[in-house]
Amino acid sequence: MHGLSSQAFHWTYTGVFGMVLVLAVYLILVLTKTAPTIEVVRQFADIISDRGGVIIVLAIISMFFFEQSMRLFYVLIDLISTKQIDVQNGIALMAVQFASNSAFGMAFGAMLKTMNGNAPPPPVIQAEKASGTAAGRPAPALPAVKQ
Repeated sequence: MHGLSSQAFHWTYTGVFGMVLVLAVYLILVLTKTAPTIEVVRQFADIISDRGGVIIVLAIISMFFFEQSMRLFYVLIDLISTKQIDVQNGIALMAVQFASNSAFGMAFGAMLKTMNGNAPPPPVIQAEKASGTAAGRPAPALPAVKQ
């Protein structure tokens, strides 16, 4: 399994360079005493918690999950073609299902829901269904609560 993790989730030069750049910028801001104040961070959090900020965050998360799903597909195709795993491998199929359906689908669905803004209507309970159980028998009476 070590080979799978090293192929799917590896550090690239751009990833390492990006992290070093972020840390260097932060150190420069701290040393020059121009780091953001708590109030600026609070204002930024207010902007992100707005509807437009949530859409941007969900779009970034959706893109991340989509990229990871594609990486997983290519790694699994490579492992199947080199006969390292069988085509019927259940764990690999569950990983593909989770990455493509659950992770990406939930983030993308939440983004579309946020962009739409309309809440679904509450479920309507019909009178004949509310008075009894699903089989048509009356529901048992609940004991009275003493106060």
